[in-house]
Amino acid sequence: MLQFVSNAALKAKLKSDGKVQSKDHLSFEELDETLQSDVCKCLQKELGLSNPPSLTGLLEFEVTDLPLREHETFAKGLLTNFLEYMYPERSFRIAPIYRALLGEVAARNNNHEAIASYEDLIRHKSISRDRFDSLLVTAGVSRMELKWETVEGRLNSEQAPLSLVQALRREWEGVELDRLSKPDVVHLHLWEIVGDLCETHKHIPNLMGRIEAIYAAVASQINPSWPFSEMYLKAAITLGIYESE
Repeated sequence: MLQFVSNAALKAKLKSDGKVQSKDHLSFEELDETLQSDVCKCLQKELGLSNPPSLTGLLEFEVTDLPLREHETFAKGLLTNFLEYMYPERSFRIAPIYRALLGEVAARNNNHEAIASYEDLIRHKSISRDRFDSLLVTAGVSRMELKWETVEGRLNSEQAPLSLVQALRREWEGVELDRLSKPDVVHLHLWEIVGDLCETHKHIPNLMGRIEAIYAAVASQINPSWPFSEMYLKAAITLGIYESE
């Protein structure tokens, strides 16, 4: 499905009565047949296709309420409504979540890698549902509200060294704050790596063992110049582990 979204209604000649009308939602097959043919011919020529494309059931035009002015306030309002619907028992700081999503949109928009196929377009320019969910988790959105005491209790039950528990505790608040307030490329990439590795290491039941295994994998993937200490990374991994469970 391909949608053209605008804040202006589309005026077009319709197949139903042959009149030019303005509608908030319009599917390709509702267009006058001559107009349908013209659109297909234009796309065939532009894309160098051997035959006109079939757009029935694929192409739609949609009008959005998003205003040109104060669009940030409008978007934050929609994001607030979405999070309240998905997580009715939680409260979130909207500004950092919005910045994380906006940072991803900007990164995709500024990606200048060559696009030679539809698959390249999807990979380089779009945000999948899984990636959107991952971004929300990166920005601190999850169904559970994790507290350090929960982590500390589990580490103590596994007889973790006191020095490790204390070091993680010192980094814990900083990691949580950075995740909410630093949507730059380095931090976003770190959380993407941590999230992926937490998923692939779920088979390790022991928390300490999982932290160490993921840390080894993270350390081999990140740029050595990135400003993250060993304990900062382990605190980030610990947080990622709980949010992946």
